[in-house]
Amino acid sequence: MNIFGFTLSAADLWLLGVAGTLAMLLLGVYVPTAIKRRHEASAAFRSAFDGVLLNLRENPDCPLAQIAFGFHNDHLAAITKFRASVPIWRRRSFDKAVANYKEAYDIARDFGNVFAVAFSEKTDIAREKRKHYSKAIDRLLSHA
Repeated sequence: MNIFGFTLSAADLWLLGVAGTLAMLLLGVYVPTAIKRRHEASAAFRSAFDGVLLNLRENPDCPLAQIAFGFHNDHLAAITKFRASVPIWRRRSFDKAVANYKEAYDIARDFGNVFAVAFSEKTDIAREKRKHYSKAIDRLLSHA
């Protein structure tokens, strides 16, 4: 048989059929489980940040440094665990979001340590820091 200028025998066609069947079987088994694992990892990653987001929105008088410090170790563990499920082509963007989150955490922690006594959480500076920290978390969660 002549296909696209290639002459294939019956054995060649049989081997191509077997190879195609095996490839489709592999894709049919691997792809759904990979998608399921990705969804489970994304859900676990998002749930690690639920507490801090709830506190940021619902407790405007709670000091930002206290909120950030209370959840930081859980966040770092979730980031480390989730990074393995981030596709290779999105890892650079994810790493930038992680660096942005860590920078926002440092600002929130330092702001709380230095200015917690001098400033109320209702000042414009405190609102700006809270907004910056919340945006960093949102950028991080956009990868999940």
